[in-house]
Amino acid sequence: MRSSIIYTSLIKVVNVALGFGVAVAIARALGTDGYGVYTTAFVAASVIAIFIQVGLPKFVLRETAAAHAHQDMVRMAYVWRWATRTAIGFSLLAILVVGGFV
Repeated sequence: MRSSIIYTSLIKVVNVALGFGVAVAIARALGTDGYGVYTTAFVAASVIAIFIQVGLPKFVLRETAAAHAHQDMVRMAYVWRWATRTAIGFSLLAILVVGGFV
């Protein structure tokens, strides 16, 4: 148990360090103006992703666990297909809405 906490913490620290390194590399490669445009687009995409997800990942996780517990693979496959179609539908709707503003 203790080693899993240490490994999880180590993975988080490495993730933060790599994220910082990537941000520095992108900032140097794009310059001030280019990095500003990049971060604006990244933030916009992140905010739009929040609305597209609408709790879908937690729902799919919960339903997948329930189907697995009952050994109901048909239900699990149905949930995954439904979630995929729903995510694609919300994504297309977001593309249309954002495309309308752009």
